[in-house]
Amino acid sequence: SPRLAPDGRRVAAERIVDGKQDVWLLDGVHATRFTFSTGNNGFPVWSPDGARIAYYAGDGGILNLRMRRTTGTASEESLLSSASAKVPFSWSPDGRYLLYSDYSPETNADLWVMPMTGTPEPSLVVQTRYRETQGTFSPDGRWIAYLSDEAGRAEVYIRPFVAPNAASSEAL
Repeated sequence: SPRLAPDGRRVAAERIVDGKQDVWLLDGVHATRFTFSTGNNGFPVWSPDGARIAYYAGDGGILNLRMRRTTGTASEESLLSSASAKVPFSWSPDGRYLLYSDYSPETNADLWVMPMTGTPEPSLVVQTRYRETQGTFSPDGRWIAYLSDEAGRAEVYIRPFVAPNAASSEAL
């Protein structure tokens, strides 16, 4: 899952060394390890300004959301920890929301957003008995495209993104 930085100068990617998966930053010449927690780390997602990367951290066998500044000087910050596996997919273009999947035995994979400012209270975006994953914000932040297996195979669905706590007709 390599991801190009917003400025096009670096790539964040998963790399396995000695059986451990971590996020690494590559600049065309150097590869620098970016994550250091004890479990496997992966699926990096750049913030729109390139200052932070969100990723999953697999400490204890559960995938939780973490974030770290790309300067490499700050320690990682826990974004969301719970008993279910979470994988980040997209940051809204304005930097206000992180879109991710949360896996549950009852509803499979569902799409959620977490505010990246103010109170980080996650909000449900799409939940069905099918698997919704690989969510991505449109360049203007008004839409979300995602994969669902509702039709018996993976298909792309598109829906408006309504900001949490906004009126139901108020898309960003």
